[in-house]
Amino acid sequence: MRAGFTFIELIFVLAIIAVLAAIGIGTTRNYLPRFRTMGAGRQMQADIEQLRSLAVSSGKETRLLLTGSGGDCSDTAVYGGSWKMEIGDASMNAKNWDVLPPDLEATGADTNQADGIADLGPDGNRQSVGVCFKQWEKLTGPGTHNEDAIVFSPRGWVTNPFSDFNAQGYLVLTFQNQQAAQDAVDDEVSVTLSRSGNVKLSTSLGGNAPTGTVGTSTASSAP
Repeated sequence: MRAGFTFIELIFVLAIIAVLAAIGIGTTRNYLPRFRTMGAGRQMQADIEQLRSLAVSSGKETRLLLTGSGGDCSDTAVYGGSWKMEIGDASMNAKNWDVLPPDLEATGADTNQADGIADLGPDGNRQSVGVCFKQWEKLTGPGTHNEDAIVFSPRGWVTNPFSDFNAQGYLVLTFQNQQAAQDAVDDEVSVTLSRSGNVKLSTSLGGNAPTGTVGTSTASSAP
């Protein structure tokens, strides 16, 4: 009985392995940016839900303050975007805002911001290569000093004025897959928020994310 492999058989096996590896690398290159884009959308959804829950439990206003975008994301070499999660000092018309976790009342200063800052950029704490947070529509916010902010009341409702919502009654924040854009494919994940605080995700390509939380829009048509 013959033992071992011949040189030709070994070369044949190595060639098969190389082909399979090449297929795997190509697949990863195509899908990893999309997973990152979906992940950024899911994270913002989670942040919004946390702020809404905190407003209800604390009896104080909370807000998502949008601090940076990639513009219109037309430059596919540019990625990133940022926002902050904050809690106010009153149930309405808050004047001072503390970046999460809450520490303003205990120390008199905002000394800990570990949980309240999200930065998708190259040096950010949530770096997401190839994900561009698109410039949002103008947000005036409720009252004063709430520009570029989404504010929750202790009832869990969004208190932004009606002018901040689109014609369908939603606030929409969008992330673009820059790798797909380079290939002329429209792959965007949108976070859709209603006045009642209900937040959903949708993607321009349809289908579900690995966890099943991202797919075609299931948002209610009622504000």
